[in-house]
Amino acid sequence: SLHDALPILKTKKAGIEEIVTFENPINACWQNFNPTNNNVANGSFSGYLNPDVVYGLTYKNKDLPLLTSHSRTLLVTSCFFAKEVVDFEVVTTITADGRNFYYKSYNLKKIIRKINSWEEVTLLFQLPKIETKDYEFALYIWNTGKTECYYDDFAFRIY
Repeated sequence: SLHDALPILKTKKAGIEEIVTFENPINACWQNFNPTNNNVANGSFSGYLNPDVVYGLTYKNKDLPLLTSHSRTLLVTSCFFAKEVVDFEVVTTITADGRNFYYKSYNLKKIIRKINSWEEVTLLFQLPKIETKDYEFALYIWNTGKTECYYDDFAFRIY
């Protein structure tokens, strides 16, 4: 469970660590970077999930060698702020040789409990070992319910 795994993971060094604070330029793997200064958890900017946008912040990478050596644990953390109950998902996918190899999503409707307040969310994904060199790893926000939401310090670590 997440409760049991977190203390163990925090003692390990992540093989990959990526964080978007919305303060600095980001690398080319990130897409749908939509900064705003309307409502922030830290610093001067946060990300904004517009109700009219289907896909929010997205990370895609076709070259993560540690995914081809072993199965891995993906830890995603972010702070979220919403004025009403949210209905969106944080999704991880791996396509391999042109087909869907792995798909897992968390709908944050029951995970984000606070309204009009920043709340930190932690999600855990178990990634399978990829057996091919032709793959793409993706992590993204899918706005299934046309939610309006702010998010900050969006990070992931692969162990």
